[in-house]
Amino acid sequence: MSTTQGHIDIHPTVVLSVVRGPEYTVVALQGDLDLETAPALHEELLALMDSDHKTVVLDLAHLGFCDAAGLSALISASHRALARGVSMRLAAPRPRVAGVLAA
Repeated sequence: MSTTQGHIDIHPTVVLSVVRGPEYTVVALQGDLDLETAPALHEELLALMDSDHKTVVLDLAHLGFCDAAGLSALISASHRALARGVSMRLAAPRPRVAGVLAA
């Protein structure tokens, strides 16, 4: 079993940490997901989805804020993942972010 790991600075206020295992990809988001950062996140998520990894887990434990634009980017990426046969899961959102996701 091997994994690869890396960091992607998609914006000065958002960093993605990526860990790829043999069957999954875990993407940890750190920073704020908003109107300014959502498009870059969306593009990076689409780039990380491939046929070798059927599951993408978004670790939201260090995501401090998410607005409607961020939510829209997550929903759109989830729909594209499904179309590609990839399951996208959200994990460990902070209470403030969980409230936005639950609305």
